[in-house]
Parts: sequence; C-alpha cells; structure tokens
Amino acid sequence: QASPYHHNKIPFVPVWCFRRKRDNAPYGAVRQVRDAQEDLNKRASKALYILSTNQVIMDKGAVDDVEELRQEVARPDAVIVKNPGKTLEINRDVQLAHEHMVLMDRDALAIRQVSGVTDENLGRHSNATSGRAIIARQDQGGTVTTELFDNLRLAFQLAGEMQLSLIEQFYNQEKVIRLTNERGVSSWDTVNQLDPASGRTLNAITASQADFIVAEQDFRSSLRQAMFESLFDVTTKLAAMDPQIAMNMLDLVIDMADLPNKDELVARIRSLNGMRDPSKKLTPEEEQQQQAQQAEAAHNQQMNAAAQQLSLDEQAAKVEKLKADAAAVLADIEARRAEFDIKRKELMLSAGQAGQAGGAGEAGEGQDAQHAALGADMALKASQQKLSAQTDMAKAELAARTALEIAEGKNQTAIEIARMNAAAQKAVAAAAPKPGQPAQPTQPGKPKAKGAK
Repeated sequence: QASPYHHNKIPFVPVWCFRRKRDNAPYGAVRQVRDAQEDLNKRASKALYILSTNQVIMDKGAVDDVEELRQEVARPDAVIVKNPGKTLEINRDVQLAHEHMVLMDRDALAIRQVSGVTDENLGRHSNATSGRAIIARQDQGGTVTTELFDNLRLAFQLAGEMQLSLIEQFYNQEKVIRLTNERGVSSWDTVNQLDPASGRTLNAITASQADFIVAEQDFRSSLRQAMFESLFDVTTKLAAMDPQIAMNMLDLVIDMADLPNKDELVARIRSLNGMRDPSKKLTPEEEQQQQAQQAEAAHNQQMNAAAQQLSLDEQAAKVEKLKADAAAVLADIEARRAEFDIKRKELMLSAGQAGQAGGAGEAGEGQDAQHAALGADMALKASQQKLSAQTDMAKAELAARTALEIAEGKNQTAIEIARMNAAAQKAVAAAAPKPGQPAQPTQPGKPKAKGAK
C-alpha cells in the first residue's frame, strides 16, 4: 500500500544508542557496564552484611541462654554475662569487609573506563595537572560518547524532515510566525495569506519545499568564557597598534561576556562610538542620513570618473603632441640626409669630369682631384654617421620625455583623485549627525544655508 505522505516513510523515528549486530536490537549505553555494576552492588551488599554481623566462639555452657546472647551480640551496647571457667570470644571479620570494599573500588574504576566518562569529564581531581592534559582527557572521554549524540542528532534530523514534509503537505491555514535571529530580536512573518484583490494565496507553505537542518551550539559556560578571553586578548593586542580599532570592537567583546545588564552596557558603548545596533530597524532620521550618504558617494564617484577621464584625455593629447614633435624631427633629419647625398653625388660628378678633361698629360692633377673626391666622400660618410647618432639620441630623448610626461600625468591624476576623495569623506563626516542629534538630510552639490546646524 502506498504511503499517504509525501515523505514516503514510516511516521515513527526510533532513537537508540547502539544496535546489536546479530538482530539489530537496540540497546543503551548502560549495557556494557551492567556486569561491573552488578558486581559492585554484590560487593557492597556483602561488605555491609559482614560489618553488620558478629561471630561468637564459646565453650559449651559459657552462657545460660544462647538466644539471649545472640540478641545482645547484635546490639552495639551489648552486655554479656558468661559463666566462670568458660571461654567466650566475639569475632568481627573486618578484614574481609575491607577486601570487598577494595573490589568495589575496582568495579567503579571499570565502570568509568568502559563508559568513557573520565574524572576530567566529571570535574573530579586527577593526576593531570596541566590544562592541555585535562583538555586531552576530556576529548578522550568525549570520543566514546560521540556516537550516542550522533545517533540522537540523526533522530532529530529524520523527525524534523518528516514534520517539515507534513507541514508542506497539509498546512494551508493563514498564520503569523515569530522568527528570532542570533541576537534574540524578533520579527513577524505571515504565511498562507489570502490576497483579496487577486484571490491568490501569498507565501503558500504547501507550494514550497525546504530543507531541515539541525544546527548545534555548545552552551557550556567554560567554552563561552574561553571565547570571551580569546576575543579580549585579540582586542588588547589591537589596542596597542590602533586604539580606535579596539574601541570599535569593544561592543562585541562585552556582548560575549556573561555580565548583568549586558545589553545596556553594549548600547552605551555603541552610543559613545557613534554606532547603531545592527539588529534594530533604521529610524526615519537614520534612513535619511543613509540616503544622503549614498547620494553623496554616488556624486563623488561621478566626479572621480569625470576627473579620471579628463586626465586621460590630457595625457592622450600630450602623447599625440610628442609624437608630432618626433615626426617633425625625423623629417628634418631625413631632409638633411638627402641634402648630404646630393652634395656627395655632385662632388663625385665634378671629380670625374675633371679627370676626363685633363687627358694623359694632366694625370697627376686628375689623381689629385680623385683624392679630393675621396676625401669629400669620407667627410660625407662621417657627417652621415654623426647625423645617425644625433637621430638615435633624439629618439631616445623623445621616448624618455614621453614616459616622463605620462608618469607625471598619472601621479598628478592619483593625487587629485585622493584629494577629492579626502574632501568628500570630510564632507560626509561633517554632514553625519553626532550621537543624540537628529540627522539633517542634504543634497549632493547643494550648499547648506548659512547658519544651519
């Protein structure tokens, strides 16, 4: 038969500590210490019986009435009259009772060892003296009991999932639910609310699907005290570097402490520091102040973006000017190089014509003309090399000037932006109301009236 529930499970959740392997029968944490407990009870009963009874060793005829003797021996203030010449001895076996007591102590030790609950877990005195040793033994005892709490947590998880599934399946009535946050502040939410205008159900539980999560938190005072001490130590170290940081964290430190009127202390500290309670809703004055700060921040961001764009445009114009100057210098160098080439060709041409016109008789003069042409050619080559070196130097100088102009422009832009941000922050801080004073709404770029507070 199909299950009528959406979770499709048996609507019962068993809770157990352990399960027996051969038949999965559940059993508790006491089963493994049951034998030691029975032996301890038996030893205690035997020791009590031995200490409560007495043995009488006597000769026959030592007393006139044996039953009267039995009653007197059982009394702590017994008076016994024996006949002369007869021996009467009362034996109390205290040593045997002591042996039973020793075995009882061994049984108690076996119970603690088998169960995993150490003396440190119980807060008893032990041979562990250092804090680390005590914590290590407490963790050792917690290891044995971890499985028990894991099974309990699993049972909570399964039961919660079933309950949530049943709510999502059957709960369709309107209800106001109170929700609390980690600070205990309440908020109210309405589910399955009918909208009169459209006739639809708002926040319908049956139309949603959620997960059930079991969160765990240790509420031991010792752990909370340790967390408070750690946070206080961190705050003390921060105070040595920057006292303002410690002041801003002081409300969190006091919130972790177990002090009377803690909420009032935290509220006063936040009032002195100009901070508000994050768990409370914004007041109309705080909303106006927040909107004014957001508008001021947006205005400052637009101004910063405009300033950055203007600086980038100026830098681009400077780079284009430097490129134009470099192109003009290169064009001048190329013109001078062409002029030198023309002069060289003219000298070589004139030297050749002079050699042909002189003939054989003027061979010496032709050779002199050739030597002159060669000298002119070498001079032109030297001039070209010098011009080439000057060109490289001009290029390097232009590149250095370009890089320097760009770097100076970036630095100037960063300085201007930092100056504008500092001015904006100062204006926002001046516009923020002091503790105890209502906020005054302001508009970006609109100056306050003279004499306004």
